Amino acid sequence: MKTKSSEINSLFYIVSGVIIAIGLISLLCIHTVRVDAGEEAVFIYKPWIWGHGGVDPKPATTGLSWCWRSTSAEKFRVVPIQYNEDFEDIISLDNTPISLTAHALIQVKRGETPKLLERFGMKWYENDIQKDFCNEVRNEISKYPMMDLTSKRSIYDNISKHIESVLNHKIQKQQIPITLLKVIIDKAKPNKNVLEEYNHTAAAIQAKQTQEASARMQEARRTAEMKRAEADDAYRVRMGLTPEQYIHLRSLEIEKEKVDMVRDKQNVNVTMLMGNGAVPMYNVK
Repeated sequence: MKTKSSEINSLFYIVSGVIIAIGLISLLCIHTVRVDAGEEAVFIYKPWIWGHGGVDPKPATTGLSWCWRSTSAEKFRVVPIQYNEDFEDIISLDNTPISLTAHALIQVKRGETPKLLERFGMKWYENDIQKDFCNEVRNEISKYPMMDLTSKRSIYDNISKHIESVLNHKIQKQQIPITLLKVIIDKAKPNKNVLEEYNHTAAAIQAKQTQEASARMQEARRTAEMKRAEADDAYRVRMGLTPEQYIHLRSLEIEKEKVDMVRDKQNVNVTMLMGNGAVPMYNVK
């Protein structure tokens, strides 16, 4: 006959076994989903035995959620995100290949992530926005010549407004639960090959301009020297001097200029050329 103590022990073992079994089942069948700030998680039910699957219409917000292991979750950022598109070969109106980057600032609407997942999937940008965005950028940029694109910022404001209008019309028509906040187009520049060619051309133009400037300076110097020589000769004729006499006069003037240059300086020797092989030296104090 079982005693009361043995019955209590048996009950304890049974309860402990049930708790352990529940714990093991929980570990095997339940998992957690952590949702960070600025995110929403959408649960996708995939029951193993009974019930129906599908997307939970209510998203999970910041925190920790428990769910059956058969249930998966997709996370969406619900803060503004910038999508960047690089273009390397857009052809401008004057058939010049140019490069630029376009940006679309988009925010997923809070509380509507289940609708976004169910109707447009996780790749909603790639499937529903990206192609139209890139096509509009190419079409609008190709309407302008390269010189205007590299010098007039107002062009990009007009292009951005047009693209925003086109994309917003598509978003509203298809009822995509996102908000297009802004489109920004960076200033275009010639692509690498064209830019190198421009640099070579600019260098050649600069070299030509330098040569032309040097030639003009030499010509101006030659003209000045000729006028000076003509003035000297006119002075000689007016004074009635022979060429030898004028040269001698100029040499004396040059020697005087030497003395004037060092007149106020201490302990300076001046060498004066007097002709006939004489080279006197004077101390100027």
